[in-house]
Amino acid sequence: MGLLALALGFCSAFWLATRGGWAGLSIEWPDRKFWAFGALAAAAIFYFFGPFFGPCLIATFYFQELGHVVTLRSFGVNAKIRAIPVFANPPKWDLHKLDQGKEAYVALMGPAFTVPAVFLCLAIAAMLLNSSPLLGNYLAGFAAVSATYGAFTLLPFWPLAGGRIIRAVSETFWPMLPFVLGGAALAVILTLAAGFTSFTLGAIAFIGIRGLMALEHPTPHQSPMPKDAAWLLIGAYLVVTASLYRFGWPLIVLALGL
Repeated sequence: MGLLALALGFCSAFWLATRGGWAGLSIEWPDRKFWAFGALAAAAIFYFFGPFFGPCLIATFYFQELGHVVTLRSFGVNAKIRAIPVFANPPKWDLHKLDQGKEAYVALMGPAFTVPAVFLCLAIAAMLLNSSPLLGNYLAGFAAVSATYGAFTLLPFWPLAGGRIIRAVSETFWPMLPFVLGGAALAVILTLAAGFTSFTLGAIAFIGIRGLMALEHPTPHQSPMPKDAAWLLIGAYLVVTASLYRFGWPLIVLALGL
């Protein structure tokens, strides 16, 4: 019951943080040509991740999409949930139209929105352990997949959510921060990829290399965040990252072949 109470507390907190973004929420349906790409993406996900983890991963995409959209709407941006949020039509909203703090906050709220979902699924899975183990195992699997994917998006690589957050706070504290943190993370991942001959880590390293190269191109000038807002953003980033790594760690180790 303690985990369930914690999960409901997280849900309430996120509801209050985005309460202005739920009214009038709607779905954006893509053109017909994107449905084919969406179907191919779903088929690829099912092929590579199987019938158990595949649907969990697809559901995670929608949770992150919901987090971005309701946060944008709470800032007055007329965003809609994309019917196909992966490998299909790109979002029509432009984060660069927001100031640094709001842009980073929107980026964080995608993976952060999976935190209450993870806690809630784990709480319900524990309650169903004896009465319905199949459903309980599926909910626990979703929690692990969602936490793992959320932790990946919080890596300090541009343009992942983590990279956007680090770049935003660097304007306040130290412009070289994205290069230092990104380079350090890349060095660790490259070392592990070579030591464990992990293809997954190699792919993540490639994303990191591209992210560091993209940092050479400056974004349109924006005013730095106030220091108090930057510290709050760093604190929220660390809490969300720690939570997702905590519950996604077993699957992270399995996926990386460590």
